[in-house]
Amino acid sequence: RINGLGGLLCSFTASTTWALNEVKDAIEQAVGIPALEQRLFDGMEELVEPMSFGECLCRAFGSAELDLSFVRRPPEQAQWL
Repeated sequence: RINGLGGLLCSFTASTTWALNEVKDAIEQAVGIPALEQRLFDGMEELVEPMSFGECLCRAFGSAELDLSFVRRPPEQAQWL
C-alpha cells in the first residue's frame, strides 16, 4: 500500500524481485504521478536505488504486506535529477 498525507494513494501487488524504479512505475501507472516526482519512505527512511522491494519486505520483519509513505517532489525539482 502506498499512502500519501491524505490517506491511501494506491495499492498493488509487487514481486519481491522488483527494483525500486519498478515500484515507482507501478505508482505512475496507477495514479499518473511521474516516477521522478515520487519519494517513497519506509517509516522515517527514504527508499533509494538500488534497493529492491524484497529488501523492504525483509526490513518489515517478513510481512507479506508493506505500507510505504509517499511524498511528491515539485516538477521543477524533478527536472534537476
